[in-house]
Amino acid sequence: MNWLFIIFLLSLLLRITYIVLQGSNLESKLMEDELLYWTWSLRGAYTGNSDLEEKELLERMPGAFYYYQLLLYITSNKINSILYIQALIDSATCLIIAKAVKKFFPENFLKVYFFAAISPLMLIMTSQTLAETLFLFLFSLFLLFSIFAIYSRKIYIHFFLSGFFLGLTIFVKTITFPLIFLLLLPFIIILFTKKHKILNIILALLLFFISAITPISSRLINNIKEYNTFSLTNQIGTHLAYWVTPAILCYTNNINRDQAIEIVNRELLKNNISENNAFTNSKVLTKTSLYILKDITYTDLAYVWVRAGLLNLLSPSILLDKKVRDLPHPSFYSISDPLEWLKKLFFESKYHK
Repeated sequence: MNWLFIIFLLSLLLRITYIVLQGSNLESKLMEDELLYWTWSLRGAYTGNSDLEEKELLERMPGAFYYYQLLLYITSNKINSILYIQALIDSATCLIIAKAVKKFFPENFLKVYFFAAISPLMLIMTSQTLAETLFLFLFSLFLLFSIFAIYSRKIYIHFFLSGFFLGLTIFVKTITFPLIFLLLLPFIIILFTKKHKILNIILALLLFFISAITPISSRLINNIKEYNTFSLTNQIGTHLAYWVTPAILCYTNNINRDQAIEIVNRELLKNNISENNAFTNSKVLTKTSLYILKDITYTDLAYVWVRAGLLNLLSPSILLDKKVRDLPHPSFYSISDPLEWLKKLFFESKYHK
């Protein structure tokens, strides 16, 4: 127990110290999605009292905004205090991760706890007003209760809690939505091999499904009724049109990101993008993106996909640090050739710092 307490304190101390080192007036240093989560929360997004239009609100799930609105209320809008509470939540996540591992590798429990506590990625994300810290906390609880459900005879309560926390992760980010359906077959196979009765398996997984759907049911029902879609958000079209397609065009056409976006916008002018239905617009963006990419070879598509994947996997976490990002550096997105980007980084003195 002493070691648990010590590592928890270490985890919390590291996170709070890192936040303090970011300096004062943190609100003025928010960037990109941080700014979106912060300003939308201040404007009461998804509360019914917001000045934001519904088509804007459909781009995101409400979970993280409710989370920040609660913290804003608790702390009287003090961003440092909000981040300190977030540090406490992230420290709890470290323990949850370790407890999940303990079921399989009890001898490595404290090691996992320690390495989670000092994780550079978790440290950096905790200091930012993003959805990642909350999402990881909820997703870790989903994993923990899924493990309990598999290894315990109390499958009803554990599957209920597993599904509920999965539903909450979807309420924050839609990326886990498919898991509601994809996990049913593996769970059936596992429970069957552990000799649970068929009726108990059916009831447990029904509880899992209902508790997972419940947190997102309001958004899902509204989108089906109002927009005739099972999609939870309309982000797909925007992501394809303004991130995926430009990245591919930069490489295949040897142009920079701004030029690639101009190509996308020119093509969009030929289509009707002015409809009030946000999901129809998303479909137009998707259709336009696929039309632009129709002549791109599978080899080029695969290369760009692998390159982007390796960039995400191999880039050190410190590159997300704001002080590091403020240092002069060549933009990866504005240079189509990664070798040219590396050449600039290593051979131009202004980037050496």
